[in-house]
Amino acid sequence: MICMSRSTALRWIVIFCGACTLHMFLQVQDIPIETDFDILEMSVSQLSVDTMEIPPTYDSDNKTKEYPPRNVNKESLEQNETDSLPYVKQNEHLNNYMYIYIPSGNLPSNEASVKRGEISQLQYMKQNRYLYNRLNSSQQREYHHLLSLKQNEYNRNNGKNARYYRFINTLSSNKIVDNSEVSLSRGWWFIKEEYWTKYTDCSNLRCYMAFAVQCLSKVRALYQYIPIRQTAPIKGLYFSVNSFNKILMKQDNPFGHQYTAMALLKFTDGSNHTIQLQFSPQEGHQQQSDVYMLPKDTAPLLSISLSLACAGFKGPVAFMDIIISPIVEEATMQNDPKLNDFIATCPEQAPLPNIEKFRFRRLTLNHHIISIANDITLVTQVSADRLYMLNDVLPYWDGPVSIAIYIPASESLSDKQIYDDNYLIRKLKTLTQRCEITILYGAYYMEKYPINTLRNHAMRRVQTEYLLLTDADFLPSINFQRHAKLEIIRLKNILNQADTDNTYTTNLDKTAFVAPAFEYLKNPFKSNNLAKSKVELRKLYNTQSGIRIFNGERSDNHKATNYEKWFKTSHSYEVTDYQIKYEPYVVLRKHNQLPLYDERFVGYGMNKVSYLMELKAAGYTFVVLPNCWVSHIPHEKTDTGLAFSYDVFARLRNRVLRYEFMGDYTRKYEIGGCSESKQRDI
Repeated sequence: MICMSRSTALRWIVIFCGACTLHMFLQVQDIPIETDFDILEMSVSQLSVDTMEIPPTYDSDNKTKEYPPRNVNKESLEQNETDSLPYVKQNEHLNNYMYIYIPSGNLPSNEASVKRGEISQLQYMKQNRYLYNRLNSSQQREYHHLLSLKQNEYNRNNGKNARYYRFINTLSSNKIVDNSEVSLSRGWWFIKEEYWTKYTDCSNLRCYMAFAVQCLSKVRALYQYIPIRQTAPIKGLYFSVNSFNKILMKQDNPFGHQYTAMALLKFTDGSNHTIQLQFSPQEGHQQQSDVYMLPKDTAPLLSISLSLACAGFKGPVAFMDIIISPIVEEATMQNDPKLNDFIATCPEQAPLPNIEKFRFRRLTLNHHIISIANDITLVTQVSADRLYMLNDVLPYWDGPVSIAIYIPASESLSDKQIYDDNYLIRKLKTLTQRCEITILYGAYYMEKYPINTLRNHAMRRVQTEYLLLTDADFLPSINFQRHAKLEIIRLKNILNQADTDNTYTTNLDKTAFVAPAFEYLKNPFKSNNLAKSKVELRKLYNTQSGIRIFNGERSDNHKATNYEKWFKTSHSYEVTDYQIKYEPYVVLRKHNQLPLYDERFVGYGMNKVSYLMELKAAGYTFVVLPNCWVSHIPHEKTDTGLAFSYDVFARLRNRVLRYEFMGDYTRKYEIGGCSESKQRDI
């Protein structure tokens, strides 16, 4: 016969009555009740941040190391208890309410903890955010017992007796990548230096490197790419970021208000998972952390892309103490792992996204016109609804043309096409030069504009020695063809004279001839202010009313061209201040080794600048033409770049594509200490 004291029996009765009352309350409120087994069947990603238990921290010498405590409410004593335990056991005999057996030897000594030697009988709420927000502080403390479920998830996925440890060293780097670097280096990539500042923050007991930015409606973000060895013994990841902000005021943003740190995990099978830490817009210091355990039998982890971002707020924020640490098994820690066991020196091949195969048709207009071999072919692409742009631009071009035209798919197969081949030919019948046309037919309704696929189709049709890569809304300067060919011939003569002081560092096969880019503030065909010479252009530019540098003087996209020097010179010169955002319009010599555009980039974002990055990685030199330029013609804007500009998630996904693309050409051209052979040896 089992005997118990009167006080113990009374305690059991009180707890049982409380459980019944809670059960009745949930049924009356029609709130779903999640049992022990409901919660244990949840994936790790479904558990809330508050349920994440952080495993013990070890450094590279396999010694326990103290780490700053998380910002936890002092009243959450049960949370502190469970954090101190290497693991907890799940009571499988109780069904509707959760009880946790806590080994008495591990209990901390404080007033709220149960007596040593006794089993904790504390009830706590299920993982139901709707109900949690309506609990008082005492009930919320009970809710925090769900922290123990994290360890149960560890045991369920990886074995009952497994023990896990957090590697003390963070995989992230405090290095700032030089903007002139085109190889895939580890560190923070500053997208706009004038937006972000780096400083040392010592306001929260310890000193950290911090990154500060002024949040606005559009995305302000920093990124870091971490390539992971496929053999890395990673079982999970601990992600933690501290932040400080003044009070943030909400701004208009079609994608909501975002103040966040993210870690996008990419796996070798192409799948991904994003760990997101959200911060409050209220003023003050705050720390957020999360633990994500890799699902059992998942594909190996390929890379981690970090993002610190805000959008839809106005006000200053700063991020510091960014930690992304592997969680490993006890056996791994005994082998004294190092950072190199986790981080790949040379990024491995990422799975390419599905690239559509389009139906296309080729035809030639004015095929009786024979192009001269050393002519320059204008290469461009356009959607069928914007063909009118070509009717404005092409009459000013005195050479062959290669155009790729996109016809979007209809919503239904039974719908009649708005645009057909005959419509396109009628629109282009006024052209007087030889024109190679490639028509691409959309694969499905509302697909993203396949801009780089179109560019490649147009490039392949070029039959001349040189080609000018431009967009349909850019007007080449008058006599562009003649001035460019004269300068190229002059450079050829210089390079052929061995006894001449040659200031150029490359041959013409790997020279990208830059045409400085401007933009008209008003349509020049309607306002009658079209610049017909460099002198007229300079005069129009100096008035600051008719034309300006494309995207503005401070734009990283074209700043390296050095417009002040260009206006004063009559000879070509090399670009000396290249940086990774540089994306000029260029004339290239066509040969078998000429790169094509990367077709994984569709729609808005990185589609053009990625090509210029590869040219730089391939060893191309940028040389500015002295008497040629292109000018953007204003037109009605579309919202194709809306997500890229305002959505932190869309921007991060685009940046991951960028880094994977950089990894590919880093191996291809064997730069940054990386090569295809080294990658195979890893």
